[in-house]
Amino acid sequence: MWRAGVGDLVAERYELEMSVARGATSHVWKAHDRVADRQVAIKFLIPDQQPQAHPLAFLKREVQALRRLQHPHIIRVVDAKLSHTPPFLVMEFVEGMTLSLLLKQRSFVKRPLDLDTVAQLAIQIGEACAYAHGQGVIHRDLKPQNIIIVERAGVFFAKVVDFGVSRLVHRPGDVHDDTTSGRVYGTIHYMAPERIRNEPQTHQVDVFALATLIFELLTGYRCFVRSDGQPVLAFSAPVPKNENGLYDVFRRIVREERVDPTSLRADTPADWAEVILRGLDTDPARRPEIGELMQPFRTYRALRRVREANHLNWDLVLDDLPELDALPRSETPARPRTPAEPSSSEDPDGPRPLPGLRTPKEVS
Repeated sequence: MWRAGVGDLVAERYELEMSVARGATSHVWKAHDRVADRQVAIKFLIPDQQPQAHPLAFLKREVQALRRLQHPHIIRVVDAKLSHTPPFLVMEFVEGMTLSLLLKQRSFVKRPLDLDTVAQLAIQIGEACAYAHGQGVIHRDLKPQNIIIVERAGVFFAKVVDFGVSRLVHRPGDVHDDTTSGRVYGTIHYMAPERIRNEPQTHQVDVFALATLIFELLTGYRCFVRSDGQPVLAFSAPVPKNENGLYDVFRRIVREERVDPTSLRADTPADWAEVILRGLDTDPARRPEIGELMQPFRTYRALRRVREANHLNWDLVLDDLPELDALPRSETPARPRTPAEPSSSEDPDGPRPLPGLRTPKEVS
């Protein structure tokens, strides 16, 4: 039976360098692509799991999903060999950490993510989901472990990964959807109520998962897990086998039991809390669309830019104004005037700002 090892050459092209992650059915390695001379990530199915049909079906589904998607915040597929022993998928290699690990690090130092970073990541992940939905792909397993974060000079960049349990819609030849077999796959902390009940699923299952994920980004706590009535840190993955067991988590999700994020983080903007709670609605028809869910976070970042421009320079504001040469002009030539004669455009109360331009006092 074949076992991956450092230095192994796969498909006469990919030289394995180090193990990156291992799950129940797959093993991810960092490798060097000798043909393209670049670093890649290879996801192998674990040989012991080969007799089971589901892991191979999930890998095939992930290949189909990623081949539809070309987005800066979605991992990019490079190659795939489903007939290889074992089957594998090759993706771009991203040097970073999972969002789950980032939350864990911030918890240890008691320093939550600042609001601007929360808004930035919410927008990036939301844009990736909105794009995927437009291409007929529903992720269905959004969670911190499936978000890779790259940090450069304090700026965070997110990549959505692992489309193995995604649902592909409106395309011929797609893999059989597991919802028709009576099985539900995913991570319970982020499952929408309709997924738990095995009801028809739309892109709104991703809206629910994204709202849950943003709740954790913002507060640092799980949305639906409690321990002795108290919230549990977001990176605590296992479900306790007492009052917080599987049934209790499901019960909190399918019922109208929601925690206002402002109760866990006092500086939460009111419109953030409102849209997060709407995203967590048990009825998918009442949840906002992805764009509406992202809007408060876009507004927050836009207003911050304006405030920064107010204190630093006006270039960002002036860039949004029309060119002076494009402004409408009078067709009648202006009559020359004497120095003592005021212009008809002058105002006795002082100069007026250009249309659309607010003064620093008005901005602040």
